[in-house]
Amino acid sequence: MNIPVRIGVVPYLNAKPLVEGCEVWGDLAEFSFLPPSELAVRLARGELDAALVSSVEYLRGTYEILPEVAIVSRGAVNSVLLTGDAPIEEAETVNLDPSSLTSCVMTALWYRLRLRRNPTFSRHPVDSPEALRCDAQLAIGDTGLGRCGARPYQLDLGAAWEEWVGHPFVYAPWIVRKGADLGPLADFLMSAPARCGKSIPALAEQASSRLGIEQDICVRYLTHSLQFTLDHEARMGLETFLNMAAENHDWLAQIIEDLPPLGVDLPIAIELYSLPADSCSMGT
Repeated sequence: MNIPVRIGVVPYLNAKPLVEGCEVWGDLAEFSFLPPSELAVRLARGELDAALVSSVEYLRGTYEILPEVAIVSRGAVNSVLLTGDAPIEEAETVNLDPSSLTSCVMTALWYRLRLRRNPTFSRHPVDSPEALRCDAQLAIGDTGLGRCGARPYQLDLGAAWEEWVGHPFVYAPWIVRKGADLGPLADFLMSAPARCGKSIPALAEQASSRLGIEQDICVRYLTHSLQFTLDHEARMGLETFLNMAAENHDWLAQIIEDLPPLGVDLPIAIELYSLPADSCSMGT
């Protein structure tokens, strides 16, 4: 009897094109839809074989990256936003969305390395009393998308990253536990960018109804704000981010208590997953 491949996915609109049709795998694959922070814990415990999860998880040093596919922005992303009632660059207190790791790390690095500022960071639920008392707060995913244009000041972290670094930003690649065998599921996941165009209109309609956001905004988000191909430029952006995070790991760990431990050597060059040569069946 085949053991199902255990796959974790963030439960946001940005991930849906990459797993559309996953139900056809039936008992051969088990898909869990959880916030990035929960997926990270399960992957680290060996309870998942692969997960579409925060890029910063790669720092653990026990993973590989599935080639060709990821959640990527090349400029404004519209769903990773810092918002506030005063200029974001002047914030003295910043609340970081606790459901995120990668976007929290990117925000902290942007303040420290780009602006040379050191605001006080906290991590409380978005729009909680504690978060609302901060000068700026970060929101990601569907929550971030719904907040676009809702406050007097906002900063799109995708746009800020491109202006700063000049490379795309990779929010979530498929991170694979070393030694895991994804079998033919690997081809299904890697081929998603070529398939997803057909599913986007229906996904946008569903998201519009569920989130209360205009359908054309959801369509633009999935077709223009995001790209799903992990090409050479995106890999350069990913490696740049991971090296920044690793070089500032001790400082970041004081802000983000669930930051993955540093288990990689510098400079970081990501290792790509390849199907085991003797793999002939689904299972691990």
